[in-house]
Amino acid sequence: MNKIKLMSIFSVILLLLHFPVSVYAVLNPIFNPEMLNENHQGKTLRAWLYDEGENAISQQIKATPQVDGSLGVDMGDSVSFSIDIPTYALVADRGDWIPTLTGGKSGNVFVPNYFYKEMRYGKAPNLTGDFSIGEVTASNLPSGVTISRVVGSTTGNFTKVDVTVTRTQVSDINGHTNSINLNLSSLYLDTWASETPNSNSPGQSPMNVGGITLTNLNLGTLSLRTKNSIRVRYIDEAGNDLQEQLVEQMEVGQNYAYTPPAIPGYTYSRLSPGSVSASGQMVAGSERLVEFVYTKNPTVGGVITVNHEFIGDPTMNSSERFTDVGNVGDRFDLKPRIEAGWRVKGELPQVTVTEQAQTVTIQYERQTGGAITVNHEFIGDPTKNTSERFTDVGNV
Repeated sequence: MNKIKLMSIFSVILLLLHFPVSVYAVLNPIFNPEMLNENHQGKTLRAWLYDEGENAISQQIKATPQVDGSLGVDMGDSVSFSIDIPTYALVADRGDWIPTLTGGKSGNVFVPNYFYKEMRYGKAPNLTGDFSIGEVTASNLPSGVTISRVVGSTTGNFTKVDVTVTRTQVSDINGHTNSINLNLSSLYLDTWASETPNSNSPGQSPMNVGGITLTNLNLGTLSLRTKNSIRVRYIDEAGNDLQEQLVEQMEVGQNYAYTPPAIPGYTYSRLSPGSVSASGQMVAGSERLVEFVYTKNPTVGGVITVNHEFIGDPTMNSSERFTDVGNVGDRFDLKPRIEAGWRVKGELPQVTVTEQAQTVTIQYERQTGGAITVNHEFIGDPTKNTSERFTDVGNV
C-alpha cells in the first residue's frame, strides 16, 4: 500500500514537471514588476503597456476646446471651459503581449497566463483602479495670463476638467492670438489585466500590473475669443481734453465706429496724427486710440468803452462805446482824438478783445510850443544886429 502511495506521489511530481504551463495558469500567479523589462516581439513589455494605453487614451480625445465668453483686458478677467479627459480605456490583446506580461518564468522559459486577454486602464468598471490628472498647460499663452484647472466628476470613460484662463496683470499688449495649444502634463492610470468575458478559464481574478503615466497629452487648440480696448478722446488744438474720455472693450475682429459729437463753443476739425481710423475692425495689440481734434469757435468780444481824459481841462473829456469789437483774442486798435494843442500822454494802451466788457482810458496833455527865435536887424548898421531864442513860450 505504501508503495502504491509513493508511486502516486512520484507520478504527480513527474506530471508537474512535464506540464509547467497548465499548472502555473491554475495557480493564478502574482504579478512580478521585473517582467516589464522583458523583451517581447522587439520591445519591452513596459513599452507594450505604455504604447497600447497611450494609443487607446489618445483616440478618445476628440473635441477642440472652446469658450463661450471672451477674455477681457483688465486684471482678474477670466473665462472658463470644460475638457473631457479620457480616464478609462480597454485594450484587447494584440501580439500575445498581455498573456506574456501576466505570466511568469520557469527558469528562463516564459510561462504565459493565457487567461488574461484584456487590459483595463484607469478607472475601470467594478475594479479599484484609479487615475490622477496632472496640470493643463498651454503654449502661446501671452504674458500676464495664467491657466488653471479643477478636476470634476467622472462619467463613463471621461472625467470632466474645468479650465480657467485668467489675466493676472494689465499688459501694454491687451489683445493676443487665440491659437493656444493645450496639453495635459501627466495622466496616471492604474492598469489591470482581466479575462475576456467568454473565457473558459477556471476563474482568474483581475491582476493589477502597476500603472502608466502618460505625459504631454495634446488636448487640441483652444478657440479663445479675446478682447482689446479702444480709447476715444475729444481734444482741442493744444491736446487738452474737452470732455471725458471713452474707453471700451470689444472682441478682436469686432467692428467699431465712432463719430465726433457736438461740443459747445468748438467745431470738429480732424483726427490727430496718432489716431487710428474712427471706424474699422478691432485688432490685437496695444490699446487702440481714436482722437478727435476740435478748434474753438470765434466768440464775439464784449463792449469796449474808451474814455478820453484831457489833463487840466476836464471840459474836453469825452467817452466812446464800441460794440463791434471783433472776436475774443483779436487786437482792438484805439483811435485817439485829434485836438489842436493836445497830444496823447505816453503810449497808447494795447487792447485785446475779451469776452467781458472793458474800459480803456486815453490821457491827453497840453502840447508845449516850439522855440521862438527873435532877430533884431538894424538897417544900415548891421553891426548892431542881434538874435534871441525863447524856449519857454507857453502852450500851443
